[in-house]
Amino acid sequence: MRMRAVAAVLAIIALSLLGRPLHASAHASLVSSTPPDGTTLDALPDEVTLTFDESLDEPAFVTVTAPDGTAVADGDPGVSDTQVSQQLEAATTEGTYTLAFRVMSFDGHPVTDTVSFNVGHASEAASAGTDPGPDQAAGDSFISDHVASLTIAMGALTLAICLAILRAGRSRHQHGDG
Repeated sequence: MRMRAVAAVLAIIALSLLGRPLHASAHASLVSSTPPDGTTLDALPDEVTLTFDESLDEPAFVTVTAPDGTAVADGDPGVSDTQVSQQLEAATTEGTYTLAFRVMSFDGHPVTDTVSFNVGHASEAASAGTDPGPDQAAGDSFISDHVASLTIAMGALTLAICLAILRAGRSRHQHGDG
């Protein structure tokens, strides 16, 4: 009887692993930015905000570069659920500003991109964004790339163990050992 209880608990665990949503199959994507990409403003805002389609994890890196190449980000970015906000220093330089970011999807996958906006007028040659965070190897880790497959494999293995325990218990019971 004890073997059946263990097998039942393991089966519940296996089914819960197989039934949970697999967030690793999609990574966070930028939905919008404030200011929007390519927009022209009268003055530099106090803050920029990036909104993503799923929750983010820390760390997040944001750089905002003025047309003359100076960084105007003030302090560290704030991460709150699906948004990253970055305070900006006061600046009066007109032209194209580049916002470069590197954020971490909740599944551990890094997302990197740039957004640009203009203050006053667009620069003749938009400045290239600077690296928003520490260098990272070109590939992601095996685990972060295969979380969904590994979750299914773990669930299947747990279910197979449950079935083996149940068969062993039945075999013992049929032979009069239990």
